[in-house]
Amino acid sequence: FTEPQVSVSVPEHTQGQILTTLYATDRDSGAFGQVIYRLQPDQDPEVMQRFSIATKNGAAVLRLTEELDYETRNLYEVIVEARDRASPGEVNTAVATVIVQVEDKPDRGPEWIYLKAVSRISEDIPVYSPVVTVRAVDGDRGIRNTILYSITGGNSDLFGINPKTGLIYTKDQLDRESPEARNGAFILEISAREHSPLGNLGPEARTEVTIVLEDVNDEIPKFRAESLIAEVAENSPYKTPLSIIGSTGLTEVYDPDRGSNGTFNLYLEQSEDIFEISPTSGINEASFILRVRNPLRLDYEVSRSFNLTVVAEETAPTHRSSSIPLTVFLTDQNDNFPAFRSEQIEVYVPEDVRPGETLTVIEATDEDAGILGTAGVRYTDLSGPISEFLTLDSVSGEVVLSDNGFRFDREAAAVHYLIATAADNLGKGNRNTVQLVIHVQDVNDNPPQFNQPLYTAYLEENSLRFSFPVTVRAEDADEKLTLNSEVRYDLLSSPFSDSFLVDPISGQVSVNKPLDFESIDIEFSDETSEKILPIKIRGYDLGSPALSSTTRLEVHVNDVNDQPPQFTQSSYSVSVPEDTLSGQPVLNLAASDGDGTSPNNLVIFRLDLDSREKFYIDGETGLISVGSGSLDPDLYIPPRTNYLLRVTAVDGGLGHRQLSANVTVNVTVTDVNNKPPVVKKIDPVFVMEDLDPGTRILTVEARDPDLTSKLRFTLDLSQSEARQEDGRLLPTEQWREMLVLNASTGELSVGKPGFDREAVQELLIVIIVEDTASETGPQISTTRFPVYVEDVNDNDPVFSEPVYRGSIAENSLNGTPIISVLATDADSERTISYSVEGDQETTSLLTINQLTGQISVADKIDRETISWINCTVIAADSGTVKRTTSAQVSIRIIDENDNSPEFLSSPTFITVSEGEDVGTVVGRVVAHDQDEGNYGTITYSIDGAGSFTTFNIVPNTGEIILSKALDRESRSEYNLIIQAHDNYPFGLDNSRVSYHKIYIQVEDVNDQPPEFLDVPEACVSVSEFHTDDIISVRAMDRDDPKSPNGLVRLQLIDGDPDNLFRIAKVRNGVGRLIPSTSLLGIHGNFSLVVEAEDQGQPPNSAQAVYHVCVQDFNDHAPQFIVPGDNYTLRVLENTTVGTEVLQVMAVDPDVGPNGEIRYRLKKDSSGNHRMFSINETTGSLRLVQTLDREATKLHDLRLEAYDLGIPTPLQSELDLRILVENVNDHEPKFTVDEFYVDMTENEPAGAERRMIVDTVDLDDPEDEVEVGVCYYVVGGDPQSLFDVDPFTHEIFALKPLDREETVNHSLVIQATEHCVRPPRRQPPEFDRMDDTLLHVVVRVTDRNDNRPVFSRPEFTGGVSTDISFGTGFMEVRATDADSGVNAAIQYSVCGPIDSVNSEGFPEDQSTTSLFRVDPDSGVIRINFDPQPNQKGYFTFSVCARDVSGEGDEARVTVYLLREDQRVKFVTRSQPKEIRERLEEFRGVLSEATGSIVNVDELKVHGNQDGTVDNTKTDVLLHFVHAENNTVMEVEDVLRTIDYKTLELDPFFKEFNVLQTEGSAMPLRQETRQGVLVSSLAGLSAFVFVLLLLVLSLCLSQRSRFARKLKAITTDAYTGPPTQGGKGDLVPNTNRHASEGSNPVWMSGVECMDWEVRTDPQCSPRHLSELFPNNTDSLDSNVLNPNNDRTYLEVQSVRQNNGFYVTGDVLYRSRDGGGSDRSRTSEGSSDRNSESSGRGSLFGASHPFQNTNLTDALHRSESTDLQT
Repeated sequence: FTEPQVSVSVPEHTQGQILTTLYATDRDSGAFGQVIYRLQPDQDPEVMQRFSIATKNGAAVLRLTEELDYETRNLYEVIVEARDRASPGEVNTAVATVIVQVEDKPDRGPEWIYLKAVSRISEDIPVYSPVVTVRAVDGDRGIRNTILYSITGGNSDLFGINPKTGLIYTKDQLDRESPEARNGAFILEISAREHSPLGNLGPEARTEVTIVLEDVNDEIPKFRAESLIAEVAENSPYKTPLSIIGSTGLTEVYDPDRGSNGTFNLYLEQSEDIFEISPTSGINEASFILRVRNPLRLDYEVSRSFNLTVVAEETAPTHRSSSIPLTVFLTDQNDNFPAFRSEQIEVYVPEDVRPGETLTVIEATDEDAGILGTAGVRYTDLSGPISEFLTLDSVSGEVVLSDNGFRFDREAAAVHYLIATAADNLGKGNRNTVQLVIHVQDVNDNPPQFNQPLYTAYLEENSLRFSFPVTVRAEDADEKLTLNSEVRYDLLSSPFSDSFLVDPISGQVSVNKPLDFESIDIEFSDETSEKILPIKIRGYDLGSPALSSTTRLEVHVNDVNDQPPQFTQSSYSVSVPEDTLSGQPVLNLAASDGDGTSPNNLVIFRLDLDSREKFYIDGETGLISVGSGSLDPDLYIPPRTNYLLRVTAVDGGLGHRQLSANVTVNVTVTDVNNKPPVVKKIDPVFVMEDLDPGTRILTVEARDPDLTSKLRFTLDLSQSEARQEDGRLLPTEQWREMLVLNASTGELSVGKPGFDREAVQELLIVIIVEDTASETGPQISTTRFPVYVEDVNDNDPVFSEPVYRGSIAENSLNGTPIISVLATDADSERTISYSVEGDQETTSLLTINQLTGQISVADKIDRETISWINCTVIAADSGTVKRTTSAQVSIRIIDENDNSPEFLSSPTFITVSEGEDVGTVVGRVVAHDQDEGNYGTITYSIDGAGSFTTFNIVPNTGEIILSKALDRESRSEYNLIIQAHDNYPFGLDNSRVSYHKIYIQVEDVNDQPPEFLDVPEACVSVSEFHTDDIISVRAMDRDDPKSPNGLVRLQLIDGDPDNLFRIAKVRNGVGRLIPSTSLLGIHGNFSLVVEAEDQGQPPNSAQAVYHVCVQDFNDHAPQFIVPGDNYTLRVLENTTVGTEVLQVMAVDPDVGPNGEIRYRLKKDSSGNHRMFSINETTGSLRLVQTLDREATKLHDLRLEAYDLGIPTPLQSELDLRILVENVNDHEPKFTVDEFYVDMTENEPAGAERRMIVDTVDLDDPEDEVEVGVCYYVVGGDPQSLFDVDPFTHEIFALKPLDREETVNHSLVIQATEHCVRPPRRQPPEFDRMDDTLLHVVVRVTDRNDNRPVFSRPEFTGGVSTDISFGTGFMEVRATDADSGVNAAIQYSVCGPIDSVNSEGFPEDQSTTSLFRVDPDSGVIRINFDPQPNQKGYFTFSVCARDVSGEGDEARVTVYLLREDQRVKFVTRSQPKEIRERLEEFRGVLSEATGSIVNVDELKVHGNQDGTVDNTKTDVLLHFVHAENNTVMEVEDVLRTIDYKTLELDPFFKEFNVLQTEGSAMPLRQETRQGVLVSSLAGLSAFVFVLLLLVLSLCLSQRSRFARKLKAITTDAYTGPPTQGGKGDLVPNTNRHASEGSNPVWMSGVECMDWEVRTDPQCSPRHLSELFPNNTDSLDSNVLNPNNDRTYLEVQSVRQNNGFYVTGDVLYRSRDGGGSDRSRTSEGSSDRNSESSGRGSLFGASHPFQNTNLTDALHRSESTDLQT
């Protein structure tokens, strides 16, 4: 190195600067002499980070890479190593040292080095006395500017500071008690600012200093009032406090001095020990009370006032004091209670007493004088159930009935109990109560009331007895056993009253004379079929005057069928056409019945069997209609033209009462025109296409055999068709007008447009011939024939394209082909020739071949002269008269590259901002080339020498783009050379080029963001009283300060949601952070985000966070919140020592230690503070000494709450009076045990408030301090729905009530005088012995807030065709959760009745009234008479609505079914049991069968012998297919149930189902032919069965001998039975039987399960398991034919163990013994082979139970038990 050690100086915060250049030489040559440099690797890492070395032109350039900070480090030693390039070989090195010294810059503010936060001085310190010294130094240690001090905040009038030394001193006399001292403390804000030698002021630092003044005794105690006036009642007990009178009577003393200087004593002068003051001492401030010391001296009659002096004297040696006068007045005392003449007042009043009448007068006397005695007695209250309806005169005591609607009613309440209250002192003094009992005397004011408003009786005409006895009864609510309540009966006069009698005493109604239904002139409803006679019956009492009431008796008189039907004619005759269709009406017969009601007067018509061959009759209307078959006489030989019908009319009488009438109808058949026409065949037709319209083509010939025929010819366009030459079909609308057909003559001619062979070459014509005179409907015949069209030259040639387009290169040689054209002619066998037409200039360039249409070049073509050639080509055909057409030809001329690009108005000067992003388009050049295509496409490029790769150009658009970032400071201008090439993709050899020059200048932009300076990391602390600068904020911008880019604006953007701070601008980039408002009461840490933003566009910004800590100042004293002022606490005398009697609570809005509260008791001269202790943290006040009420009733305590504030704690006081109560003192008592409150449901919370009954307090007012009574909920109300206002005693709901959820709510209310501590919740039981408790029942009043809801959305039912008119067959049911009238439901049909798949109903019969719904019960009744031939089902909607119209809707489906479509379930249950679970019964069957199940009827079971079994129930059901809504046949239902046997087994067991069968056999009406067929079928079946029996007998004998042979040759079986194969144990047969076994016996007869294998306890046990000795043969009945011993053993087992035998298998009864077997046999006796219910599968009991075992086995072998 030329210089092995170099020293350089660098200002701090410098970055990227070259520090020095080092040189090293190497005398070697070549690579060994080449020197490179680097930083020595093993030196300080910080040096390696902040410095770099580079080799440039043989020298080492040392560069600073990161900025340096003087305060962090001010000296660096950088070692640079030089190396040669020896490779391979040893590398030689040398080192040089560079000492870098960092120069300090003024970038740091002052720093505090000596600061005392709190200083204490005496408040009487002389003026200009030193207080404390602060010291700060320059943060820039290399500069060390002078520091100047100043006071920038706080009280600068009282304190000053030396600007050079920092000494703080007093400037004025201090006073700790002055308001400026803020509880004896001053907070000063001190500023330290740098001062440079040049006289410039630098940055500053601020801090706070707290100066606390120590107290000096310079104040005397002072009273807040100038005088006091007090009063006290005579005979007041010891320690009774005096009441201060007057608004200025504040009993407070204060001394601003602290500690012992502020302590003083309190006493009374001239008191003569009659009164005392408490407390007797205080500190700083004290509230005192005046109390009675000697009660014996308090006598109102001796002395009515006392004059005293209250003195406050310091305890300090100076004993300074102050005093105020005190005057005490005595008040008289009320010490007697009002007294009544008796403990109870009884009054007797008639119940008809009128409003305003006096019931009684209450009198009370008081021994006191004046208003405190009798003269001042007032009757204050009358309470009780009816107190609101009575008026009590407060002065006279007169009790009067009020005129507010209330009347006494002995029947509602015979006795009323009330409580009257009297109080002296005009109703404000002592009170007493007396019970008032009001006896209500009876008056005949209630008429007899019938227990029914309407009675109903049923009577048949001419009968003297009602169907059921009728007795009316009325009761009188008046007093029993008196004439007022004795009732008699009589009939009121009416048109029918003479027909009936009523017993005057019993009320029984009887018939006086018979009635004739038809002679009764009363309208009646067809629905009821009866006449209703209205009778009025009067019931009257024997009172005076007598009262009465009436009831109605409706006598329903029923008609008797005694009139037969009568036809309107004796016979009928009618004619019908022969073509009358089936179902067409023939004749409507009419008949009437003289009876008065339906069904007696309902007439049904019937045809005899012979008449039903061709006709049928509507049973209701009498309409005779044509049946199946035709009436055409020509179908019969000989023709039949007459029919004689016999019609019977039957009325609706039942059984022997049914009457009928007959009539004959003669039907004659007349002939009609019904033969179709016949058309002659037509040969193919050929026509020329140029025929004129109207030319006849042919005539269609047709004939009709009918005489009255009239033919009409029609062209059938739907069947006709037309084809083109290529065979394609044409739409009808394209050829339909070519032909015209005469509808009358059948002549076919050419239509208006004529023929066009090119459009239509061949037609297939279909012509319809119809007889329009037909009487039987359309008579139609058709014919079809082809029509061929011959050609005529009538079409012009047609080019294949309307416009031909081609192209040819310019300068092409003559004869070069360009394009070919082609034309076609629709006419046949025509040739075409071509020619070109157009202007001479165009046509001279082209030539065309006349035959081929090829167009070629005829002359030289230049694209720049003409770019398109447009001409017309003519095509002509070869007809005699030539037809021509033309087409347009367009030829594009293809360009060649024969023109160079030309620059248009392109820019020559462009200004670019240095901040433009890379890729930004800065300009654009445009060049044009007259050529087209690639020859005219221009490609742009830039000469790289002038752009320095900074700019680029888009080759195809000419857009000049910035390719790398600009730096105006590096280069401010560029010269660009733009090149424009055409045909560039094919190389420069085939391209033409032009040039353009552009000058670009770079403009400066705002690209430097501001930077913050001197942002402190620590929190700047200020107090809540701070008002001046908090800290200086500085930021700078490296952009040009003369432009907006360098101007910096400071603002707060975050961390200050309450806008507590702001930044005041000082100069550019410098501001002061100051409070924007008072910080009083605000504390905490704030992280203020300051933004520095320059004025550039767009602006740049930076952010910095300044931490400000606002510290709380203790300026709030604690305030008591519990208990309140002047509070009296009641404590029982026997309270245990250590018991907590109260927990006080105070709050302090300060925070930290300033808001931390402690509690203590202040000492008092009476020593009350020794009786209690208080927890200083929790405020819990506890008893520490035993209480003695006889010694002291009142204890006055003074509680103090103080905080732990710094520098001075603050405190507040509370006076608490504690009243010592006697043990078992009187608590408030309720006079009733139960109280009812009515509230309305759905009312908002708290909307209704109800007052609860008052309590009675028997406490002695002389002995106690009056305390209010509070009510609390202590029991019931588990959902917390209610609450009680403790003071107003009003109960209210916390949530809206719902009556449907709970009707009545039960609560337990407790009354107590301990309002501070509410009583705890008790168990919900109400203790009637505790009079402090009240049972409150809240009754929720209903609102109509629930609509009726159907029990299910869809109801289904069925109606059999034999049901009577008006019968109720099903019921819909809806419920309403409301009550009373709100729950009343009305049912109705609310929509059309839809008939689905119905048959047998007249077409004109309306379905809207087929069914009706009983509005009250919801019973659906049939409103028509169903007929056997009617089928289908009906659907309609039923609505249920309440009184407000709200409701629900359900869908009803009613199926029509036959009686034989019902399935009967026989159960061993009574109808009531099944009815309760009917929905479950129906649902299980519906789910199992997958069908709709409807219950038709429940009835007691009837046996086959006609007897009734009350232990069984028949359930009649019908099943409906869910898919198609058709009623299932019984056989299908039983088959489905048998298939679901296992699934339905629990159901049959649960409901004790015994049988399942069809309810009735189907009724069949057979003709004579049907009887014959049935007889033949029966005979064939008999022969077939006989043959089967013979074959079975043969097979049985063969099997018998085969089994005996096998039994003889096989050894006895000794092991247990095996499972599987032929050796399986087969129940109930021979154990080895596999073939010929009875499959019916495979089921366990007595088992509860349907399969034996499902229950191990029910599995069969073979006889070999019980009798292993003799019964283990293969065929026991063969080897042991006389085995009587086996039979006896089996009988013994059956009798003893509950077993029984079936075959050779032993079964065990589940119940044991024979009881279960007998029960099953009984169940089996009623079951046929179709049953799927529970019980035996056999028709009778098993034969083996009653026969010898061996004989039974023999019978099994011989007959196989008749399988």
